Amino acid sequence: MTDDIGQEHIPELYSLRKAITHDNQNYWLERLANELPLFIAKAKDSVYPRNRHFNLDNLFCGPRYGIRTRSEAEWEEWCIHTWSIRHGIKTPKPVRKAWHRLVARQVPLETPDRRNLLTADLVGISEDGFPVIVELKKHTKQAPILGVILQALFYGIRLKQSWSYFFEEWHEILSKYNWPTVQFQPHRVYLVCAAPSEYWKHEFSPRFVPDLKLYFEVKKALDSCGFPLSFVSLSKRTVNKVGFRVMAKPIDFIPTTF
Repeated sequence: MTDDIGQEHIPELYSLRKAITHDNQNYWLERLANELPLFIAKAKDSVYPRNRHFNLDNLFCGPRYGIRTRSEAEWEEWCIHTWSIRHGIKTPKPVRKAWHRLVARQVPLETPDRRNLLTADLVGISEDGFPVIVELKKHTKQAPILGVILQALFYGIRLKQSWSYFFEEWHEILSKYNWPTVQFQPHRVYLVCAAPSEYWKHEFSPRFVPDLKLYFEVKKALDSCGFPLSFVSLSKRTVNKVGFRVMAKPIDFIPTTF
């Protein structure tokens, strides 16, 4: 834990997620379980709401199914190609406890004149019509679970704070694809931490897995603050010599299989 972070009573979430390590994440889980509304309030105070150009037409840039490397950008493209809102409502099936469809990738949620442009990896819509923030990590870029959760929460707070501007473009894109259920107020913003199975195997190993009780206390606190949390394991299934299909599986905190 860095000194400047440790000396702050309520750290700013974006800075905190960078300071999370496997050694200190249980400490911060306990802090968050007990003080989450204060962390969220401080994060809201730092928001300068974006008022236009949320890039919601950026559905995908074309999946590169013949490439073996697995960068985060490629996983984003593969996922949004598979679950794009362009496919309609019925097929493919929604990812249970995660998203029904994915709407856009690399969605900016901060005014560019305040800091470096901050973008959510993927934004989707839930089966009950609320927005979904998907924070995606590739398998070679290990990050403690809590750091990934905090980054998703950081974007979720910014989406809520920008809602009066965001909703105009959100409603427009959902109407364009005849989406039947649209929530006019963001009473919930779902947070999904998604990563290839290799990431979860690493982070759920006995050496790195966070305290189970503390995790569930934080999960309960997030839900009560309007940010339900879930995890998704991503994988690829070969369908022929040159192609594959992306799979997304909701997982429990201590999964036995991936």
